[in-house]
Amino acid sequence: MTIYRKIVFLFIINFAFYSAYSQSVKSDRANILFILDASGSMNDVWQSQKKFESAKKVLYQMMDTLNDKSNIQTAIRIFGHQTPRDQKDCKDSRLEIPFGKHTNLEIRNKIESLTPQGQTPIAYSLAQAALDFPKIAGVRNVIILISDGIENCEGDPCETSNTLQKNGIFYKPYIIGLGLNEAEKKMLDCVGKMYEVDDEKITAEIAKVVITSFLNPTSLQINLLNDFGKPTETDLNMTFYDHVSKDIRYNFYHKLTPTGFPDTLKVDAQITYDVVVHSLPPVKLENIKLTPGKHTSKGIDVGQGTLQVKITGLMKYNNLKILVHDKNNQLVNIQDINTAKKYLTDEYTLDVLTVPITHFSGVEIAQSAIKLIDIPAPGTLIVNSSKLGYTFVYSTDGARLKKVYTFNPNILRETLILQPGNYLVVYREKTNANSFETKERPIKINSSLTTNLIF
Repeated sequence: MTIYRKIVFLFIINFAFYSAYSQSVKSDRANILFILDASGSMNDVWQSQKKFESAKKVLYQMMDTLNDKSNIQTAIRIFGHQTPRDQKDCKDSRLEIPFGKHTNLEIRNKIESLTPQGQTPIAYSLAQAALDFPKIAGVRNVIILISDGIENCEGDPCETSNTLQKNGIFYKPYIIGLGLNEAEKKMLDCVGKMYEVDDEKITAEIAKVVITSFLNPTSLQINLLNDFGKPTETDLNMTFYDHVSKDIRYNFYHKLTPTGFPDTLKVDAQITYDVVVHSLPPVKLENIKLTPGKHTSKGIDVGQGTLQVKITGLMKYNNLKILVHDKNNQLVNIQDINTAKKYLTDEYTLDVLTVPITHFSGVEIAQSAIKLIDIPAPGTLIVNSSKLGYTFVYSTDGARLKKVYTFNPNILRETLILQPGNYLVVYREKTNANSFETKERPIKINSSLTTNLIF
């Protein structure tokens, strides 16, 4: 394990309790950490001036935009500015101005006092940045990296960035690249969201785009579509997961506005989402990418109909349940008798936990329709024994006997709620060792009536 991987691992362990901040970020507060490349190559002339001067211009324009934002804290980490390049110092990275509000002047003064000269330890700087952010829940942690080149120390910036993102330390960084070649563009693009400054004249526009992307509200509309493609389904919970880290970010209960349109949701634009709609069964839409500062609409097919299973007549069961399975025999839901539940339009198999179990296959749920299934009311069987014995109930409605119930051999009188039908009750005394002493009694159970049997 390299020193950089060890650093990242230790940060994750130390900050595991803190990373939960990103699972519930709903406020507009943000901590923005600028990481500025002050390595020796930033002295190179590009587009009529040194790269470092272009970097400062971009940074100052962003700082001016943020300076009056009371909900924003800013800080700056600089690398490559403390040690000459020939000393190959791969730990030349320092948080120069810690987080605070209105740090514009402090940051400017610090930057104007330094000279680019050292190495480019991007991976190390990203790993160190994990310690820079305040440990405050419910706040977005954002990194803006301004650099002109690739890592020239042993670290892997892509691996470091992805690992820290997955563990909720910060969101996907913004990268502002200056005069990059193709290899440098490819490397920095995997670290975060890349913006390339091809012309110093457009630095103001890039600064505006980056700041707007996390300051302007981003909205998302989830359309729950019926089988006809209409966004009329609603009243379902939706869970938003971070596509990268798999952490839960939001839970929303989907509603329609009074005019019949789906609610507009305010979500963080820097995350790619997987959305699970908790229908029966659940539906998942993966890899939802948003455009910062814009409205995005996504449709999910959630056509539903209603299943209602009820008993006609006197209800004698306590807490009778229905097991609902899909066509792949996967359990979808456990439904109570005499209730109505919505399911995705499809075919299902039902097992109503009566005695014996009442089975239905090929139950079709259609869009916006109610599938009503009636079950006849049960009857009651009371078995009285003069002596303790072994008693069993078999159904005789099929071609073969099927055992449906075993009585308690330590009770002389037992009551059984039983579905209407023809049965055979088999009994043998405990103390009688002869099998031929087994007794049989055919019976018929009628809805809502009681049958008494004496052995």
